[in-house]
Amino acid sequence: MPSVEQSVTTRFENADTEQDRFTELHAQDARLLDNLIASNAQTGEFYSPLIGIRFANETLAAIAQPDYSAEQLVLLEAHLEEMQTLNIPLVTGHTITIDGTEHPVSLLGATELADDGTNHGEMSKMFYLRDHIQTARALMELYLQDPERYRQEGELGRHMLFSVMHCMSTPAQLGRFRHVIATGPAATQEEWPHISLWFDDLEGEGPNGWRNKQDTFQMLTHLALDALDRGFIDESDLSSSHKQFLGSVVPLLAAVGFPNYETSGSWEEFAASRTSVLAVETAIMHKIATMAAAGKNVDFLSHVYDQSGMQATTGRTFHDQVEHMLDQGLHEVGRRLPFESPDYDKNSVKYREEDAALTYVLMYGLPQMLAAKNIPIGKDQRILSEHQIEDLVLARLESLIDPETYGMLRYKGDSYQRLNFHTGVVQKIVGAIKARVKREATESGGEVNLEDKQQLRDLLTPQGREASWVHPLGQLSSWATKRYMEALQEGDAPGMQRYRQLGVRYLNYNLSNVTGSAQWNTALDADGAYQLRAIKPYRVPECLIAYQSADGTTCTVASPHTPLNWGSVMLKLSVGLLTVASKQAQIK
Repeated sequence: MPSVEQSVTTRFENADTEQDRFTELHAQDARLLDNLIASNAQTGEFYSPLIGIRFANETLAAIAQPDYSAEQLVLLEAHLEEMQTLNIPLVTGHTITIDGTEHPVSLLGATELADDGTNHGEMSKMFYLRDHIQTARALMELYLQDPERYRQEGELGRHMLFSVMHCMSTPAQLGRFRHVIATGPAATQEEWPHISLWFDDLEGEGPNGWRNKQDTFQMLTHLALDALDRGFIDESDLSSSHKQFLGSVVPLLAAVGFPNYETSGSWEEFAASRTSVLAVETAIMHKIATMAAAGKNVDFLSHVYDQSGMQATTGRTFHDQVEHMLDQGLHEVGRRLPFESPDYDKNSVKYREEDAALTYVLMYGLPQMLAAKNIPIGKDQRILSEHQIEDLVLARLESLIDPETYGMLRYKGDSYQRLNFHTGVVQKIVGAIKARVKREATESGGEVNLEDKQQLRDLLTPQGREASWVHPLGQLSSWATKRYMEALQEGDAPGMQRYRQLGVRYLNYNLSNVTGSAQWNTALDADGAYQLRAIKPYRVPECLIAYQSADGTTCTVASPHTPLNWGSVMLKLSVGLLTVASKQAQIK
């Protein structure tokens, strides 16, 4: 059997022309890296003595404050809007038919489609539902906190919510829910409801070849229930297919082995039992239980459970099953915290402690739920307050902050978009790895081995600095600001200080990574070759990537997927909520 290196390089060694092409790629990359580093050497970084960190954008470095008045935040928000930093570019012109009615849909693309021919590959061709869902969630939150100021955001958020509800409620998608409920843990990634869709197949009828076992339809379920609970939408707005989708989630999770089944998680990689995904799912159970306890109608959620025969399987009514799963989920999250996937041998690729996806533990309110029920936390099984649980998670997230960029690593040892990632040779290696694992899956008649794929990428691509990501900063800032608003309403002075400081800190980290002028990165052109590309100023990067030339000179630049559209919305949410909160504080 050939070695890993032989397997990956065989495609280049089969013919002299391929070997020559690989050699030429090395030469092209050497020139590309030299030009990239030289071009960015002319770009300044702007130190803010007030904040104590460097900013990519000179104006934002001057604007940034250790704390902000409401007036300063209004001006900051207006400036970012004027510079189009907070734009929400939507793909329109598509329709989806649900229950016999054709609905126009507006969908959030992954990144800004460039007018210079830049090729974003799948990110230009696929609709990623999670990006869209988190955007709709943010717009709803802004509207609910200040309906007058954010009226347009509320209207757009509602339209975006139903656009993605339509996508998840097509006959093909509902058929997948039924299949997974009937099949259980044996259902494959392709057989799960599709959470990324080709723009020419929004009904989801064909294969998508994606890692569909993750957290996306769960986030949509929680968003829809939260919207119902808070009066953003009404039950009468839901079609029968929408209700069937929402009602399918509890029986599907019960069928596949909640709370211990494995998913690919937010990073869409190999499957593992992930705390971040379980946090969202447990929040769904909590939302259903609290809505029912408050006398709100959630009976429509039980229909799929009853019709699928799940009650006979579990021996519980729908509402009893929800309470049972809530208790299971809370105890399991509590046991795992503050780690993401601790239930594996420490030498396993699946074992992980710190992970930026743990942000969802905070965003979906798990510390409050755990503390309210005195759930034991961690391997020591201690009873902790909600602040203590938050601090456990925050300490792990803080350990992922890159001290140079103040972005956040996804996790330590992450090889995705690591050193020199967007260069010709590295992408040839990545392409060969993908081809190998797909070929092996075809030969074995099974699924792609995502663990092998990730281990090969780690082994064969350049070692060096991991990418640091920006969107978790907006998530943490907006989470902390919401907690600040709660403390403000309760008159909790220590809580107000705690959460405001966190909200402002992560906002400033986020602002420090907004792009400035005369910055360059590498990106594929229309012909699939890597070229230097000028980065637009005032854009929120997907992540920051390190590059190194042959002589060891380095630079760190925004990824070619800049802006990451939903990352821009996370910044919009954090600035908006802090503005609203600061006005409320003035009134208090």
